[in-house]
Amino acid sequence: MLLTPGRLLGCATGSAVLFMLCYLLFCNDIYRDVAACYTYYAGEWSRGNWLSAPISALPPLTIFAAGLLARTGLEIYSAVILLSALFYILMIFPLYGLLLRFFPARIAAWGTVLYVLTPKIIRHSGMGLLENGRDFFLVLALYLLFRFLDDRRRRLLPLLCGASLGFLSLTRGEGGVVGLLLILLPVLVWRAEHYRPRALLARALPFFLLAALGMGAVLSPRLIEMYRVTGYPVTDSRMISVLQKLPFVPQLFEDKREALFPRPENPAPLPKLEHEATLKRLVSSFRGLSRGAYELYFLFALAGLILVIHRRQWRMEYTVFALIFVCWLAVFYGIVSAYRYYSFAVPLLMVFTLTALCELLRLAEKVRLRELVLAALAVIFLLQISNGLDILFRRHELHELAGWIKAGYPRLFPEHDRRRPVIHTYEMPELLYYLNGVRRFDYSSPEESPATLSGCDFIMLRAKYRDLAEEFRRRSDLEEVSHPFQNRVSIFIPVRRNTR
Repeated sequence: MLLTPGRLLGCATGSAVLFMLCYLLFCNDIYRDVAACYTYYAGEWSRGNWLSAPISALPPLTIFAAGLLARTGLEIYSAVILLSALFYILMIFPLYGLLLRFFPARIAAWGTVLYVLTPKIIRHSGMGLLENGRDFFLVLALYLLFRFLDDRRRRLLPLLCGASLGFLSLTRGEGGVVGLLLILLPVLVWRAEHYRPRALLARALPFFLLAALGMGAVLSPRLIEMYRVTGYPVTDSRMISVLQKLPFVPQLFEDKREALFPRPENPAPLPKLEHEATLKRLVSSFRGLSRGAYELYFLFALAGLILVIHRRQWRMEYTVFALIFVCWLAVFYGIVSAYRYYSFAVPLLMVFTLTALCELLRLAEKVRLRELVLAALAVIFLLQISNGLDILFRRHELHELAGWIKAGYPRLFPEHDRRRPVIHTYEMPELLYYLNGVRRFDYSSPEESPATLSGCDFIMLRAKYRDLAEEFRRRSDLEEVSHPFQNRVSIFIPVRRNTR
């Protein structure tokens, strides 16, 4: 047999490493969130500035770890990409272990190949997004949980499971799933003991306490820091608004968030968000789910789920997957979410995706079309790789604009003192990264009115904000810059900085 499980795992690992090397070497594009938050604050941390207040609403693990990598001399975006790439590659192993519960080794190994070849995950991994870390710790926690249910003498597994849940919470702010899993643990252990009354005290509760200990050990530094900064022991300050709705919580803690950022005298008006109808939100959530789960795999997963239900092959593990799924969907329903947030569905639904693929190959062999189906799958895999890497070959206008600015305004980028320009951008944090700039306002801080905004070397906004651009044009102390991308971006500089 040419494609043994070991060779398939080697192919998956080698392919993942190769894809990530391509991004590390050739990627010039950067996601807005990565530029606005993760590279910026990780870069500040690499210089010794741990900005607790601004990142109180951001997951700290990527900022902390990427900042440490950057201290070794690695460029900051490369450090963020490398961290995301490591989680992408490491995911192969807990996913393989999890799939072994349901399939023979060869099919489980094919599941890791499918994961590695998911185009959206290739792209998100190569551009430093956080979802790979979240998905890795989720799958690792599930693997450790089910291993403990198989062998409840291994007391180290609950600690590791809890630690994995802790790191999951530090990687992204969706704490609901973490809490659900922690609550589920004693119930699952008790069920595995056939609901014997003594097992609840002898097995289930000790496991729960050990898992909580592991999770608490990982989270305690962040909880202490957040209590000092915000007044609440949470991992993400966005949780505070939810906690304040619980009885007695506002009386127990002092909310310090209002003091995090000084408010200007004339704050800019914030845009009003229109409330979406329930049906519209449901349609939007389903669209995000299908895209994040990767449409092709999602269709196979739905078919596999139907097969499992039809054959009456439902298992306890599937119930755990379903509860996590529902909880995460509920979290994302209540917030403005991007489709990449739903990428957890790819590994979580892989059991059902493989079920449908195996059935497809069985039917194809029955009608003597197996070779044709395999050839079609091979073509699809090649197209997926092309889709995952195509962003490396696109033209990136903001990157070109940053190069034009550096060439046209060299006094703002002197080599002798490395002065970093102070930049204020509207929806273009990519330029902040490309120009190695200092942001005028920190993350989540209120912005000044365009009539009084000052202290910037560059003010940049997208051309669609015509009214805002007119306000800047009326100011005598600013001058608009003519540049090759005038139809996309408007740029203003102080008159004293004009070098034309």
